[in-house]
Amino acid sequence: MKLEPKGYQADDPPMRYLLEVLEADRQRYADLRQVYAFANVDNDEALTRALWESKGVVPILHNVDADGSYGPLYRTILEWRTYAQDPTAWRREQLRQLFANDPAASTATVDRVTELLQHGDASLLLSELNPPAAWLSLLRQQRIFDSGTANPGAWIAARLNDPDMIRAAAAHPTFDERTTWYIERALDQKRDELGPVRARAWEIMLSAKKLQADIDNGFSWYRQAPRIRAGEVGYEVRRLVTNLLRPRLRVGRAFQFYDESAEPQSEETAIESLHSFMRLDFEPSERSNFHEIVETWPRDERSLVRNRPA
Repeated sequence: MKLEPKGYQADDPPMRYLLEVLEADRQRYADLRQVYAFANVDNDEALTRALWESKGVVPILHNVDADGSYGPLYRTILEWRTYAQDPTAWRREQLRQLFANDPAASTATVDRVTELLQHGDASLLLSELNPPAAWLSLLRQQRIFDSGTANPGAWIAARLNDPDMIRAAAAHPTFDERTTWYIERALDQKRDELGPVRARAWEIMLSAKKLQADIDNGFSWYRQAPRIRAGEVGYEVRRLVTNLLRPRLRVGRAFQFYDESAEPQSEETAIESLHSFMRLDFEPSERSNFHEIVETWPRDERSLVRNRPA
């Protein structure tokens, strides 16, 4: 990488001559590297960028101070140096300031946090900085945890006794194996300080949000269906059908019938219950189709899965 000295503009004669010679040499020397130039943005950023790019140069645009000095450029370069020395430490300090803000107050703050957490140290930083629970649902909406590189497990475990984190985790769709491990370990260590209601809330979530068995049963059904049509309805098949038709416990965000911020309750007067933390429902398996199972089952065995007449 080459950095051209600042001060000249793309159309200045010395710079134009240098770049034209360099462009001609590119046709003879294939190993010439990309050229970059620090370029001051005067009035028209698009025009400044276009002038440099027309010369085959990638411009690094910057502003100047009111007196024409290059203070913003120097500060940016110093910030780059700090980042290059320890990227994780640099992101940690950036996130520390951002997490101190109300996440609902600014979409720009959420976008910046999302950008900083798209690296391999996201799980570590969430665990160390331990931001408020309100960030969990926002980061999930930003798909921070979808790739698997960022995991909220250690962060959730650090706030196991936080009522807001219990409510936020209840709204989280699933717990993967790593998240489950962190929560189970913390639950064993902190059970006495949690109290019976909060401990039970985490136990229910751990039970309800492990959906791998449900997925496996769905795949097993499609593998076993041809055998069932052929009349093979032994113990393993009946157990599979039983598991598919068994209602599943679903945990979600608790319903709120009033504005909690408008009617705050102190921790001493508030009465905790499971329903104050989460909504509990029983639903059919997402991967079961009752009618398909009934139609697939052999005629002489259909009574095993069909309601008997009263």
